[in-house]
Amino acid sequence: MNATLKLLYCLKKQTAVPKTNEGNSVYKPPKKIKFKNCPPPTIAKNVFKLTGGIELLNVPGVNTGTILTLVSEIGLDLSKFKTAKHFCSWLGLVPNNKITGGKVISSHIEKKKNRVALAFRDAANAVERIATDNPLKAFLKRTASKKSRVVAITATARKDSHHYMGNDHS
Repeated sequence: MNATLKLLYCLKKQTAVPKTNEGNSVYKPPKKIKFKNCPPPTIAKNVFKLTGGIELLNVPGVNTGTILTLVSEIGLDLSKFKTAKHFCSWLGLVPNNKITGGKVISSHIEKKKNRVALAFRDAANAVERIATDNPLKAFLKRTASKKSRVVAITATARKDSHHYMGNDHS
């Protein structure tokens, strides 16, 4: 067997879809999304197989393009991050608190060039266009009314990254 056939065999073995008791696949494809530059929904199906049945499209605002960015940049193994807070800090979505003598000198979010953080910000921006009532959509609107839209998008992106890590109580 040459290397290509071995690789295809390993990928086929890894991407076996889990079966339910009825023998049907657990995966339900998302509704068809037709945007100009959006990757095909088959990417979500393949990522669903690779993750062992975790539906990443259930994270609010996430589409196939976001999934493609997340998987290509950080992969499927998130064990390198101890907690969701460490993940958000790595993304640059949390404030950098500088405190000396009990006094807060500065508390702002550092500007980082991180493609994953940009993908989460895009997903947070898309949350507002969700038709159904979603708690994340309500959070975005509530924060935007108190602060500004930019601050609200960053805060919602942080919450979205918590959902992606599997830690729903952010």
